[in-house]
Amino acid sequence: MSDRLSVDVCVIGDEPGGIAVASACALAAVPVAVVLDRTVRHSFATELAAFAAAAQGRIASAFDRSGRPDFGGAIAHVRHIRRHLAAERSPARLAALGIRVLEGPASFLSARALDAGGTTVDARRFVLATGSRATLPAIAGLDPAMSLTTDTVFDLIERPSRIAIVGGASEGTALAQAFRRFGSEVILFEQGAILADEDPELVLAVRQRMAAAGITVHEQTSLTRIEGAPGDLRVSARRNGEDGSLAVSHLLFATGRQAAVEGLDLGKAGIAATPGRVEVDAGLLTANRRVFALGRSSAPEAPDEISAWHGTLVAQNCLLRRPVRLPTAAIASSTQTEPPIASVGLSGPSDRHRRSGIRALRWPLSETAAGIATGRTAGHLKLIVSGKGQVLGCAIAAPDAAELIAPFALAVRKGLHVQDLAAMILPHPSLSDVGKRAAGSYLLASLSNPRIRRIISLLRRLG
Repeated sequence: MSDRLSVDVCVIGDEPGGIAVASACALAAVPVAVVLDRTVRHSFATELAAFAAAAQGRIASAFDRSGRPDFGGAIAHVRHIRRHLAAERSPARLAALGIRVLEGPASFLSARALDAGGTTVDARRFVLATGSRATLPAIAGLDPAMSLTTDTVFDLIERPSRIAIVGGASEGTALAQAFRRFGSEVILFEQGAILADEDPELVLAVRQRMAAAGITVHEQTSLTRIEGAPGDLRVSARRNGEDGSLAVSHLLFATGRQAAVEGLDLGKAGIAATPGRVEVDAGLLTANRRVFALGRSSAPEAPDEISAWHGTLVAQNCLLRRPVRLPTAAIASSTQTEPPIASVGLSGPSDRHRRSGIRALRWPLSETAAGIATGRTAGHLKLIVSGKGQVLGCAIAAPDAAELIAPFALAVRKGLHVQDLAAMILPHPSLSDVGKRAAGSYLLASLSNPRIRRIISLLRRLG
């Protein structure tokens, strides 16, 4: 006979948002359980950031004796970060917070009950926080055992001599640049255009850096066949109706993810799911109104910050019955490419936007004191403002772009005026001055306005 446990909230999985929900419940003395049955890594973005930083020579422990970035040291650094992050959601730490931890396979028994490793859990509300897994495309001859994914790439021990990376979104592009810095020959394949979700104007800086580094990029290209054995692979591809092939030592796929919900028997709980994701409404509720699905359970590509944000909203609903309303305000995002790209809100005025007065203000790093002083002159900032000067968006290609985007995320969310940014008093010299200079260009441009000039002329006559 199985044990039985009754709680207010049962979280399935240890994705950041799920841990946020469980921690909030425990803090409020609300009975809560977390079921750990998924072997899913939730920290790829952080691991990639650690790997990229090591490749760029910013991690002291990842240098070899000659002072160059060391692949083995970089992998060791990534694994150290992984252990640190895993410790934050370890069963012992969760239990210390007052959370009941259950370990073992989980599956729904009904709309209100779950089997967790032999324990039947009855809960008022369930939260799916299972994360997602990397997927592989359907390619003739592809054997998962001889391919790397974003889940397994940091399990490598030795540096690949010649690696083909499939997928030119932010993860694949950043990995291509990092492997090249470690001395690997890199070939990047993308069915469309690399970094297609980013502003093409800013992607240009990344393209230039990749070309200078000697990375071979094949866009509008599809893989058709994989042959050979690990360490000695042949990749066939097609572009514009023409076929070709090349030999590589390693093959890495950064082509997509799907929710890790296999084995949960979602149908027994009345939860609808399409291949790869759990279906939710605007409030993150599934077809079973007692079950939330947050983060990568419902949006497999979602980064950790989205999962954590979802967790905060779901926790407020579970504790205070506050409806979950996902704000329509833009969310800031960033890449780990060189240079990094960060953006929030509107990225560029279309013809329709231009007709309504929306415009782009640009400023290059090469015209900032900090950029010149530190040699970091590649890249620029683009600020999107309305005809009346309201900040609608920002995109940055620059070192530390993820840090530089912060004030613009606030400006977009709060509907600030460009003058609010221009009035900031910032440390000098600093790269953050690039945003202030771009904002200031809006005010300077207004001096050429005939109406403003007439006012200035009148004031001059008045002394």
